[in-house]
Amino acid sequence: MQHGSAPGHDPFAQPAGVADAAAPPDHDSAAHDPAAHDSNMPDRYRTADAAAPDRYQATETAPPAERYQATETALPDHAQMPAGAYPSTDPAGAPPIAPSPPGQPGAQPPADGSFADAMESIKRELEAGQVSAALQHLSSWYDDPRLAPAEHQQLNQMLDQIAGTVIYSTQHLLEPPYEVQPGERLEDIGQRYNVPWQLLAKINGIDDAQNLQPGERLKVVRGPFNAVISLEKRELTLTLADGSYAGRFPIGLGQEQPPREGVYAVSDKVVNPVYHGREKSLGAGDQTNPLGNRWIGLGSDMGIHGTDRQENIGRTDLPGSISLSPRDVEDVFDILATGSKVTIRR
Repeated sequence: MQHGSAPGHDPFAQPAGVADAAAPPDHDSAAHDPAAHDSNMPDRYRTADAAAPDRYQATETAPPAERYQATETALPDHAQMPAGAYPSTDPAGAPPIAPSPPGQPGAQPPADGSFADAMESIKRELEAGQVSAALQHLSSWYDDPRLAPAEHQQLNQMLDQIAGTVIYSTQHLLEPPYEVQPGERLEDIGQRYNVPWQLLAKINGIDDAQNLQPGERLKVVRGPFNAVISLEKRELTLTLADGSYAGRFPIGLGQEQPPREGVYAVSDKVVNPVYHGREKSLGAGDQTNPLGNRWIGLGSDMGIHGTDRQENIGRTDLPGSISLSPRDVEDVFDILATGSKVTIRR
């Protein structure tokens, strides 16, 4: 698998200006420090050896465990070198919302100018510690048809790594640290920021979401996250509410409830869904259930779900609707909220 950084160096080497602007969260209790104790947190959310956060790579169907960096991370060395508005939460079935401009997941289209010029500008932002601004500007070039293949590859590698740092590390690059109030639950904080509380738990390494310590400072991300599904590329791309890139995942496509182009809203989320096929139904927990263990409904009969077989990802003749790998569907389930906008396009 191709990693987003050259082998032999720390892909999260700290760029100039970031350390002062992004102190790690102030945990008052070691019980909430994933690097300080042996908790029940799944291994895939623990800090791994320094490596590019390559679970975003759309060509990999079983990504590694670096999506949620539980300790402070910084930007890759190569990322320093040249080379909006909240979405509608109208219920599913409403007239489609006008999609974002073709080629972008949701960020504003880049101004006229060359990609090389944009890289120079982004380099200056990174050197000044303006990491979230760099992510937003890079996102405006995502999937831009004007880019050459080598430029697409460079852009995607930088986006994967910078998004991993800005969004999924414990650095406070998007919002100030949130101080837990007496009696407050993680669910309350998630509702305040319009994201599932499970996402905040994973980012901050929290095992007991009901027992936060007053005064504890948490990394928070403002939602809702949205998604763009490309049927042609067989890929799901996540974005922040402002359109900034937030990761990508390979998908499989179903024949029973084939996805239809348009703009939808997440209508419901189900753990261990029941599959109702043409010939049989399979209950929750059945290892042959083609929906896997997660369902993200998009209204009517369409939805994003897991799969019972890893090798199904990339195929177009599957049961169900839009399949993600068993690992990826758990992450996407914990990132998208009810009301998140999902755009399906050819």
